[in-house]
Amino acid sequence: MKFDAVFFDSGGTLFGPAPSADLGSDPGPEEVDARRPERAAAMLHALGKEVALEEVRSKLAECEQSSKEQYGIAHTFVRTVEFLYRIFGWEEKPEEILCVTEAYAGPRYRSWLFPGTVETIEKLHEMGLILGVIANTNVPGWIFERIWKGVELLDFFSVVIFSGEEGISKPDPRIFGLAASRAGVMGKRILYV
Repeated sequence: MKFDAVFFDSGGTLFGPAPSADLGSDPGPEEVDARRPERAAAMLHALGKEVALEEVRSKLAECEQSSKEQYGIAHTFVRTVEFLYRIFGWEEKPEEILCVTEAYAGPRYRSWLFPGTVETIEKLHEMGLILGVIANTNVPGWIFERIWKGVELLDFFSVVIFSGEEGISKPDPRIFGLAASRAGVMGKRILYV
């Protein structure tokens, strides 16, 4: 059977838990996630906000929970940071909120990709398949596009769909239909990995 398009999940499919020996000097996903408060506090400080790291650390968990409760599937890290600004009584300047969100999300490293991922994506692209990503994630799409660019895969994907931005998540069939529509492959043979 020939397919016209292949859509991938992100975590657990393209990015995976790499053995620590394979990371080289890169931190692992758990370490990057654990340092979110430090990165957010550093950016807040750089923006002139005088707030202690421990205060940021304690409030971020509360803000993330509030965002999840209010927005459900449409929760993203941007909304978490908006809640943080409200808690501290700061003016919600989008320029600042997006900078803090970028710091909060942090990097993803090429070493986190499963072995052979880049070569496989390149080969599928060379075969003429339309490639895309459908991810259930709280990371805003513009940050995830930066992540894909950083691991040198963005240019291979015709469509990237992020649940937090769309307000629908897998396994809801609408998210697959949305990806097919945006990729121009409605009614075609699509493999989801």
